[in-house]
Amino acid sequence: GAGAVVGVRLLREIGVELHPLNDVPDGRFPAHLPEPTPETTEELRKTVREQGLDLGAALDGDADRAVFCDDRGRLLEGDLSLAVLVSALGVRGKVVYDVSCSSVVEEVIRSKGCEPVLCRVGRAFMLRKVREVGAVIGAEKSNHLYFSEIHGFDDGLFAVAKMAEAVSGMERPLSEFIDSLPKRYASTIFSVNLPNDEVKWKAMEVIARKLSSIAKETLTIDGVKAYLDDGWVLIRPSNTMPQIKYTAESVTEEGLRRLLAIAEKTIAESVSQLR
Repeated sequence: GAGAVVGVRLLREIGVELHPLNDVPDGRFPAHLPEPTPETTEELRKTVREQGLDLGAALDGDADRAVFCDDRGRLLEGDLSLAVLVSALGVRGKVVYDVSCSSVVEEVIRSKGCEPVLCRVGRAFMLRKVREVGAVIGAEKSNHLYFSEIHGFDDGLFAVAKMAEAVSGMERPLSEFIDSLPKRYASTIFSVNLPNDEVKWKAMEVIARKLSSIAKETLTIDGVKAYLDDGWVLIRPSNTMPQIKYTAESVTEEGLRRLLAIAEKTIAESVSQLR
């Protein structure tokens, strides 16, 4: 994609020992689709493992996102990438992250003396929040990473350069740092299709009431994030479609299954009440 035009030159000029893959721009994308997924990054992750590399990075088609893998070939979502950058680069100040990110992120941010700032999911909201609070760095779970050095913008190549800087300064492999973080079990993001936006918004009102009645605490800046004893569940309206999205995180696998069941039941009952 577009990142190949300047990416290889940029990273070599700042001293990165590079092993480029599929770095010839071709709008037909003959190697694989330009969206970094477990499937499209298989070659990258295999190369990192087999060649004993410290870090792998994949850019999306327009290079505004970078997805990383550790030295064991394990993909990192944007929240873990943020945890690495905050820990390794000596970041000081406000750090913005979206409501779908792991609770581990807040723990890392606070442990480094930084101030965590939560934000709605979505690039437009993140850009605004990063600039509004004067954050030094920000991240979405979807792998958009935002940096004060480039006026709060998200840029995949800059993210790769900063991650290379972070990993090069570590006294242990990236995989060991990842393994040292508190263990959490997180789900992917699930979607429930609805007939129209009116049903979506009315259902969210019912969902908010139901979750508030069972949660220790709720956050309502983007849908409802309900904190329970062993984790949290987030149910939020899609920004662009007549859908409700949900995800969860727990300290145990059993807890994750329980929280997902709560989310699914809450959504189903709330939609049913509207009929």
